[in-house]
Amino acid sequence: MSADPFDQIFSALGDPTRRAVVARLAAGPCTVKALAEPFPLALPTFSKHLKVLEQAGLIERTVEGRFHTLRLVQQPLREATTWLTAMLGPAPAELRGFLAALPLAMAPPAADALAKARQLAQALRPRIAVIAAALTPTREAGFTPVAHRARQLAAQAHQDPALATHLTEALACFAELERALAAEDAGALEQAVLPAGQLAFTWSRHPVLREVAAS
Repeated sequence: MSADPFDQIFSALGDPTRRAVVARLAAGPCTVKALAEPFPLALPTFSKHLKVLEQAGLIERTVEGRFHTLRLVQQPLREATTWLTAMLGPAPAELRGFLAALPLAMAPPAADALAKARQLAQALRPRIAVIAAALTPTREAGFTPVAHRARQLAAQAHQDPALATHLTEALACFAELERALAAEDAGALEQAVLPAGQLAFTWSRHPVLREVAAS
């Protein structure tokens, strides 16, 4: 076992399933059964991911009879985010959304947090526009960069039903963030901002969507 706790933290966060678990638990404690339901994994495989997060000190488990409840341990994430900010300055593009969202999910959305959430939404909007166009294609779209990438994405989604599902979920996730921002609803924003940060992380690496913001 590494003597540096950051080794375990960053290793644990290096897997998308474990990041999704962290994102879900940022909204509040959850039983293992409920937490596992959205994931297309056998329970023993999912349990291995939970064990990695527990060993990294990122989640804690309480047991009451047959019910195992997990909660997020916030302090290691705060310390890791502070260290990364000090060491790296501006994070690489594919990490910005996830790192920017972590502090927001773990603290009330004060004025500066609300401003950062708005920046996150602004960064996501160009990619969300392509996703929306891909899911609702029209012949009148023409040959704009958005329309071109939307057609590429729609073709991929046609071949890959799982991608189509993820795109639909992305639209719903972003809609929640937009609603929370419009209402300046503290509770809704806390629940919406980390999944939206995960969107920024995921779609910044997608071959069709990663260049959209630079168009």
